[in-house]
Amino acid sequence: MKKFTKVFLLVVVMGISAVAAAKEASCPPQPPWTHPEIPNGKLATDAEMREAQAGIVAYVTEIEHWNSCNDSVHGLQSGRMVRRAQEFADSYNEELRKYHVRDLNSSGISLR
Repeated sequence: MKKFTKVFLLVVVMGISAVAAAKEASCPPQPPWTHPEIPNGKLATDAEMREAQAGIVAYVTEIEHWNSCNDSVHGLQSGRMVRRAQEFADSYNEELRKYHVRDLNSSGISLR
């Protein structure tokens, strides 16, 4: 019975180590520095706006993953990356608004 307990504890410790190593391996060492391009909403096509949206979502997801994954990240750097993600999302939303206004204006529908 004592031998079983030792083997069991060894398996548990090895399992925890493997999980920790897998987490570390999947954690990016640095935050994503490159960001997707945001098209001009007054000129962009529907496909360009959809592609930009997918890029922004992926970028924000990368930042969230990096923040949640790196416990040793300094609070200022973490906050800076969250603000950066929010700024890009806001920029995209502004261009999307311009895109929709342009689309609405070209449809001939009056807002009055």
